[in-house]
Amino acid sequence: MTTIKKIDENVVIFFRQDKNIYNLINEKLNRKIKKSFIYDSDGYTNLRREKNTDSKIITTINTSEEIDIIDNTDKWFLVETKEGKLGYVHNSRIRYKNGNESISGKWNANSECENPIGIEIMKNEELIICVEPNQYYIHLSKVNSNDNIISYRLKSITGPVGEDVFSEAYINDSTVVTLERKDNFKIKLNWLGYYNKINGERQYSEALISNQNPVILYKCDK
Repeated sequence: MTTIKKIDENVVIFFRQDKNIYNLINEKLNRKIKKSFIYDSDGYTNLRREKNTDSKIITTINTSEEIDIIDNTDKWFLVETKEGKLGYVHNSRIRYKNGNESISGKWNANSECENPIGIEIMKNEELIICVEPNQYYIHLSKVNSNDNIISYRLKSITGPVGEDVFSEAYINDSTVVTLERKDNFKIKLNWLGYYNKINGERQYSEALISNQNPVILYKCDK
């Protein structure tokens, strides 16, 4: 939480043309503003003079860069950058910072989230891996967490292909997946393979949702 104390004079002159906006700025100059940050899959978003994509670009704001929200009563938020620049950003590019951002939601190896193969982390921290849509799903339960790393054990395998893979020997407390949180929009998934409690070996340990393992996944619920 921060207090906005000073706004660039030229920007204030510009916004003075709109009496309602100018009064709103004056009203909020000494208020505490909720700390937020930018998220855009392009790695940055544009700060604009007006509430539309044809408006002049004042500057760009990098993903994860903190901003202060001055007005959030429209789809285009009036914000201030850390350099003190004031302008509009569409609300789809803004996330709120609470210090413990939830990792629940859908994650994909493609930053555009166009591939249905990926994972979903439920609010209760259970994990579902979609290996093949409608055919092969891996359901996992959280074992423990240490700093930014969460470990999961196998709970069940569903889907026609999944049923062919499944073995009761794989149901045990051994970790089969670890997730490492890199930031609010990226996690690293490391697939270890099913642990067979009968022969003590790892099975199906090849990469699941990408040709890489470990693999970086991107948050999809923008």
